[in-house]
Amino acid sequence: MTAEDSGRVDEAELIRRSERDPSAAGRSGLGVWLEGANDARPMRGYDILDPGTYRYLGTRTVWLRDPFPFGRGGEPIARKGAACSTALMSSVIVDRPGGSEAERSARVGG
Repeated sequence: MTAEDSGRVDEAELIRRSERDPSAAGRSGLGVWLEGANDARPMRGYDILDPGTYRYLGTRTVWLRDPFPFGRGGEPIARKGAACSTALMSSVIVDRPGGSEAERSARVGG
């Protein structure tokens, strides 16, 4: 029995990738996103990964068309091609929730 026979869709068919997508910090990486068969969203949200280690670098959202509030006329919320990005600048592993004061300071750069 194949995945198609059971009504399931192979996950690999839904995961897409692109190369050299920038995070908000300007680091290039692999952009990966989940794409549905009938995906009607006006934007695509990428997770940006380091191409060598697959470490999470941040996110990037790109608008694929002009989205209008509630699907009606007026001014669009964003313009086709507009992008919004985030970047993960640092992360730490702690041995308990919240960690120590030094660990919390390190996370916020202080």
